[in-house]
Amino acid sequence: MKKKNPSLISFEKCSFYLYSSQRGFLDQQDFYNWNSSQGFLKGRIFLHGYGAPAHDLLDVAISISEVADISQSDEEKSEVFSFCLEAPLEIPYAYGGRAWFPISDEWLRERTKNPLKAFTEGKIPQEETLMFELKIFQTLLKNCGFKDLDLMGFSQGGMVILHWLMNLLDDFHIKNILLFSTSLIDQAGLESKLLVNQASFKKNTTKVFVTHGIADEVLPYGAGVQLETWLKENFLDTSWFPFSGGHEISREILYKISAMLAK
Repeated sequence: MKKKNPSLISFEKCSFYLYSSQRGFLDQQDFYNWNSSQGFLKGRIFLHGYGAPAHDLLDVAISISEVADISQSDEEKSEVFSFCLEAPLEIPYAYGGRAWFPISDEWLRERTKNPLKAFTEGKIPQEETLMFELKIFQTLLKNCGFKDLDLMGFSQGGMVILHWLMNLLDDFHIKNILLFSTSLIDQAGLESKLLVNQASFKKNTTKVFVTHGIADEVLPYGAGVQLETWLKENFLDTSWFPFSGGHEISREILYKISAMLAK
């Protein structure tokens, strides 16, 4: 029987929820027991949006697992572990809300004047510190024996996924990237990282799925279109899923993408 109660797991500076396609939610003891006794092979990493708690994407992780993993034949079925990471920064005015990087008043003013420029030319504040903390989690994954990873990010989490991707390529096969209602940030920085990691990237047969709401008032739809165009120029296999909603994850689109992950 699957465990139904989520429990936040801590490892050094990292905190996350962990869901198994076969066992349900895992707790701290489960994690340490399995860490020392068996290797994990296939994982999904979820990064939530700005101002959200770590558990914000748990239902998304479960929904994907129930379609992509349960629908596999018994011969193909393997245990898949979904990690919903907690962002490192606490937001004082948002109860339980976290952030991957701070948003400055200056950046908000720039977004009001020229939103697309604000995203593509803006930088990730304290990026070196953020990547150092993600490197700890990356080392955990490697030591546990993970080989195949899917990366999934919503809003600010999606921005971080693209930059973190370049650090993951040497250690893992990145099978799928799901980007929900997000945008580019620091396009020049991304392109320089892509050049450095070009050889590693070509070894991966990564599929990218991008979805964005036409009525999104937080990250404008144009930013999603811009992201999709950039991805197609740099990644060979990108699928685009616009929908009529706002700054959210469309359940209809989520189901479609989950079914595609099962193939």
